[in-house]
Amino acid sequence: NARQLERMERRFAVFDKDGDDHLTIEEVESLKSLVRKELHATPEQMKTLKTAIRTFFEEIGVDEKGLNGNDWIEALMAFNAAEEERANQNEKTVASILGDAYFDILDTNKDNDISREEMKKMMMPNTNSLFTCATNGENGGKVTRKELTAYVKQMWLM
Repeated sequence: NARQLERMERRFAVFDKDGDDHLTIEEVESLKSLVRKELHATPEQMKTLKTAIRTFFEEIGVDEKGLNGNDWIEALMAFNAAEEERANQNEKTVASILGDAYFDILDTNKDNDISREEMKKMMMPNTNSLFTCATNGENGGKVTRKELTAYVKQMWLM
């Protein structure tokens, strides 16, 4: 689907900070200081998130050597297939590990739901539309761990 391809190409461009069409794990990890500042995460939460982000992108094929833009879509498709296989085997998916790391940071009152106010920390300008998408209008307008994981999958997987 052309729309999905465009979305995936935009994701690549966001992380390809120097615009050289070559994404490295260092470029991805350079965003962690912004994440920590915006989310007010503890050092332990940031360590968990950093590990989840690194694992997520390494599973896609982004490492110290990097991944070229031309290989990005194919790498995402292979990652998607591997994620489906993990899910079929009832194994924890990489997307769910990343979703859990974000959830644990965002759920500041530790009630096992993320309110609109808690979600605003992560989503910034488009909180309303993304919050609505993640909640499916259920659960009293709060996001559950399962819904956030589904949103991470939708955002990254084809």
